[in-house]
Amino acid sequence: MLLLGFVICFTGTLIALLPPVPQGVKFWVLLTALAVLYPLSLHRKFRTHRADYEFRLLHWFPLLMLGIWIVLATFDQRSSFVHILFLGFFVLWSLPLSLLGIVLLGLFAFHVLRRRTFRLSVLSVLMVLFAAGAIATEVAGLHSRLSAMIFPADGNFQQTVESVISKARSLIGREGRCPRTSVGRIETIEGIDQSSSSSLPAEISTRRPRRLASSGPEDVVIIAVGLLGLYAATLHDRSRKRCS
Repeated sequence: MLLLGFVICFTGTLIALLPPVPQGVKFWVLLTALAVLYPLSLHRKFRTHRADYEFRLLHWFPLLMLGIWIVLATFDQRSSFVHILFLGFFVLWSLPLSLLGIVLLGLFAFHVLRRRTFRLSVLSVLMVLFAAGAIATEVAGLHSRLSAMIFPADGNFQQTVESVISKARSLIGREGRCPRTSVGRIETIEGIDQSSSSSLPAEISTRRPRRLASSGPEDVVIIAVGLLGLYAATLHDRSRKRCS
């Protein structure tokens, strides 16, 4: 559940940094492919552990976020109402949509009695940290700089993601052909290490960013985090009193 919450927040961040249409379409396609592969890769685990169907559907929420972005981004320049919706959904690292996904996860955790308090606490911390990061980026004026770094115009991001996808496919293929023994798994891991050790240094050296973005909490961010934490604690206390 924590991993899914992180994926939702990370997807919201990338969506907010996407270049406008049509420059951002190629990056949107790559992110959409990853958003589809993520729940599909967990399908066998869901069946093994008999996961609830609500929890399975929540893993498609990042894909829903990407679908909303492409629709609104396509008609953004044609309608002022769509433009307002676009700004409302994807402001501050897509904070409204990302928080909606975290809230849905929280409702599911509240419905499942097992480890409910721990899960709700972790999701609350994740939500506060994500909101603080979004506000800090906006205050520091790093939005355009991060967008240019993650989605460069020369297509390095596209080559990087394609490389990751090809390696993931080769990994899945090797695991599918290997027998279910410890020796086979060790041989597979050794083969992956030998094949990737020669290619990774070259990719890292050629795709190293020119400079790293500076980060750090400002006074405004500290105040915002404190207010958000106080608000979350108040809501939790009211919910606890109602349940009791």
